[in-house]
Amino acid sequence: FGAVEGRGLKASAWSRVEIDTRMTVEYSANGTATGLSNRTSEGALFIGFSGAFVEDGPTEVDGYFDWSDLKEWVEEEDRDDLEACENAAGGLTLTTIFGVVGILGAMNGIWDRRYAELDSGCTRFASIVPPVLGSLSTISSLLTFSSRCYDVFPDALFYKGVEIASLDKVLGYGFWCELLVALVGIFSASVMLLVPAP
Repeated sequence: FGAVEGRGLKASAWSRVEIDTRMTVEYSANGTATGLSNRTSEGALFIGFSGAFVEDGPTEVDGYFDWSDLKEWVEEEDRDDLEACENAAGGLTLTTIFGVVGILGAMNGIWDRRYAELDSGCTRFASIVPPVLGSLSTISSLLTFSSRCYDVFPDALFYKGVEIASLDKVLGYGFWCELLVALVGIFSASVMLLVPAP
């Protein structure tokens, strides 16, 4: 879910950040920032692995921003944290895909175990180990996102040293869906472990 870019990130974000805008950055016709204006609004950042989708943010431009674009809006000391999240994005995508594939791949073994003539020690093994490995991979992704992206995300956005918006973050739907996938994998492996092979 976290690898989605663009508007789709609104529904699958691993974190949602509420934006309380105090000032808005104004732009000229050629796209150059010209200054600040007083405008209060509430918007949101929808955080994924490689960036964020901004809706009603502190600029006149809403849409998808990658990490390099977002780094311009945080204080100097917070830029390294965003870079760490950006660097973790590739690994997060791979471990998340591996986790889901591992759990889905075990479904064939679970399906075969319904019939005594198809059930065996090998089928039992195939219905236990992939979900456990997939769940561990998914949990690894969740922990990495939490420590490298969520926990270190800044509390405010700035423009030329002036705070223009405060941020309040919560974990998003994508994060909780991935956690559910991991729990289902552990549950299915536990059930298959309790069911003896003939």
